[in-house]
Amino acid sequence: MQQTTENKSVNRIGLIFLILGGVFTFISCLMMVAGITLDLFRTETRGKMTNISHDSGRSDNPFTAQVTFTTANGEEKSFISWEDRFYFELDERIQRSGSTAPFEGVRVRYFEAFPALAKVVFVYHAEYVNQIVWLFWSGVALMIGVITRRNKPITIDLSKRNK
Repeated sequence: MQQTTENKSVNRIGLIFLILGGVFTFISCLMMVAGITLDLFRTETRGKMTNISHDSGRSDNPFTAQVTFTTANGEEKSFISWEDRFYFELDERIQRSGSTAPFEGVRVRYFEAFPALAKVVFVYHAEYVNQIVWLFWSGVALMIGVITRRNKPITIDLSKRNK
């Protein structure tokens, strides 16, 4: 029995989905664990967004959120947040940090021993929405890879069985 070229291409595509889905699922789980760990065992401070790329005339301009904060030791650290502009704007509208300039009262959580690992904390923990979406779609890709790599056909029997 020889495999046809169509089965080989399906197996290759399935292998690609399996590998990419597995890698992205692992990364998504790792990021979620890091975020939860930062929420539980952290030092919290206020930071300032120092790099806002936007153009008032265009709404499709890319956005970069570089947050700068001062650690408990007085050392200034910066990191680029993975969250989109929407989360920052929503947080600013809801919390109204009281500062005159926008995006100056950004809540930051970091490890005191390793301040390079930090995250922005949004109201209602909206930062987890992004991670859950990535976890869902990477899980879908992983399942597509698993299903297409199976040697048995998938059968769904919807007939009613009488006992």
